[in-house]
Amino acid sequence: MDVKELCFFEKRSGVDRRNMNGFWINKIRFYRKRSHVRRKEDRLKSYDIDKHSFKTVLSIFLVILLSITDAILTLILLGAGASEINPVMAYFLNQGGPVAFFVAKYILTCSAILLVMMHANKFIFSTKLRAKYLIRVFAVPFFLVINWELYLIFFIS
Repeated sequence: MDVKELCFFEKRSGVDRRNMNGFWINKIRFYRKRSHVRRKEDRLKSYDIDKHSFKTVLSIFLVILLSITDAILTLILLGAGASEINPVMAYFLNQGGPVAFFVAKYILTCSAILLVMMHANKFIFSTKLRAKYLIRVFAVPFFLVINWELYLIFFIS
């Protein structure tokens, strides 16, 4: 036998990992490596990555911060005599009080963000718009609601 033949060991398993659809939790793993696709033609279709851009992560934190601020301002307004008109949040408020309201608001917001980020680079409804841009869209209603709540607190109360 030749020395080259003795030193060669096949390390590949024969399974193409890129074609494995596995359990959905695999998309939320802690070991992150891939932050972008290299080929231009790959960017023209849907793809998965492990790391997200700084803008995307900042958008996520902004939406969570706005959601928490909205919950706090809502609780302040409820203490001043206002009523919750969102039936889902009113249910949590009536069943468990302010703590359940706050926790439900946080969990629902984070669940929506997680769902969008699991499909961040998929196209929305066969358009050129990727799902990750929905995170930035989520911030707009929160910002408008917070402005309205601040107006109610400082000018109406």
